[in-house]
Amino acid sequence: MVLMAGCYTDVVTTGRVDDIKDKCVQVKPLDAQNPSMGKVLRDILVKELIRKDVSICDADNANVIITGSAFMTDRSVSSQNFLGSSARENQAIESVSLVARDKEGNVLLSASYDNVKRYTASKLAKQLGSALADKLK
Repeated sequence: MVLMAGCYTDVVTTGRVDDIKDKCVQVKPLDAQNPSMGKVLRDILVKELIRKDVSICDADNANVIITGSAFMTDRSVSSQNFLGSSARENQAIESVSLVARDKEGNVLLSASYDNVKRYTASKLAKQLGSALADKLK
């Protein structure tokens, strides 16, 4: 078992991750309160994997399948100007967790990202995707 921790990223791998020599990865949309957010996070994760030369495949050819979820909360935001004040709610990503499995369902790695800095989906997924790619290479 190998542990890699960055500022907000924690990736734990099993020995099985090294057993697969030619990894071909499929990333499924992440479960999220807002389904569009799950797709955006997936797309950015895929981009970062490609950037680090990790092969991306469809479901039929993949030997590594990544699933996960994003925990989101509603945050109230208020503003005031000379016209008055207003309040609205924004959804924010609190954390993201991922699990990579082989075709037989064996866990290869587990990763999480704690969004304490309240990064955008793009920045969060870029950092998590980069760490993930380093472990899958």
